[in-house]
Amino acid sequence: MRRVRVRVAVVVAVSCVVAGSAHAALLFANGDYFTSFDQLHDTKTIHEYSPQGFGQVGSLTILTPSPYDDLEGVAFGPDGLMYAVVDPFDVSAGLTVLALDRFGNVHQSYSTTSYRATGKVFVDGQHIYVAAGVGLVRFDIGNPSSAQLIYSNRLGSVWDMSPEPNGNMFVAWEYGIDEISSNGTVLRSFPSVFTGGGTLSYTDIRGIAFDPATNDLYVSVLGTLGRHTQLWRVNASTGVLENSTIATNGWDIFLTLSQQVLVGSNSVAPQLFALGPFGLTSLRSVGSQQQMFVTQKTVPEPAALALVALAGLALALRRSHCS
Repeated sequence: MRRVRVRVAVVVAVSCVVAGSAHAALLFANGDYFTSFDQLHDTKTIHEYSPQGFGQVGSLTILTPSPYDDLEGVAFGPDGLMYAVVDPFDVSAGLTVLALDRFGNVHQSYSTTSYRATGKVFVDGQHIYVAAGVGLVRFDIGNPSSAQLIYSNRLGSVWDMSPEPNGNMFVAWEYGIDEISSNGTVLRSFPSVFTGGGTLSYTDIRGIAFDPATNDLYVSVLGTLGRHTQLWRVNASTGVLENSTIATNGWDIFLTLSQQVLVGSNSVAPQLFALGPFGLTSLRSVGSQQQMFVTQKTVPEPAALALVALAGLALALRRSHCS
């Protein structure tokens, strides 16, 4: 994989199609699906789809200094911005994360030359987390040069991460899953899953998503013997394999607002899966082109964010008054 620092040289081209009309921005509508990185054609376009009917409602293309740079994983932060990982062709340039608004303006660029991204990104209220091959890199929001390796794994590449409500995080690496604390300390490790007939080793994991409502992990696995390119549903406490299904060359995973599982792929269009009475079932494709990375806009609108900020300020004032 390749990386470059993309700073002021980044140009963003935006197009949006809604009911046949042209617009100068993405919608960034809550609930919409977003996909990125067509590996077959090496594109740098982010696509937006409505969850009702899955029609494409917009696209945004980032023009980087080199035509061989890759635009990979995307995720939304609580600030409503989209954070996109740029993997440059220049391997000495490290990795870059761009914070974009719906008009394609770059609000901040986070870079490091020390690590190279594998594409996945997650953002909370304070930090940006990037899967970076040898481990998990964390940036402080607002500090472009704050890259810190908080977790490392020398046994295989780190591909994805999924947060827990308590601040811990599940990290998926090539041959297993580690649960880590907020500072990167390993709390538990899952090298395999348990089945009725014994155990199955994790091989070539590419994506992970934790569902706190059911205490389940959804894992995309490319290469386990006899279970190639599958989506697994695993009990996060016991490590027992509860369900599995074919997910062709499954890559990134996102648990949607409707408790469905959106899975990107490096060979087919992203697929939506649901858990039904007969296990995991493929519902339909999102779009018609191969896209490896997927996400959904689930963060509050600006008005809601303002109310949260005011509530936090009121709580701080109350605590200071009582102390």
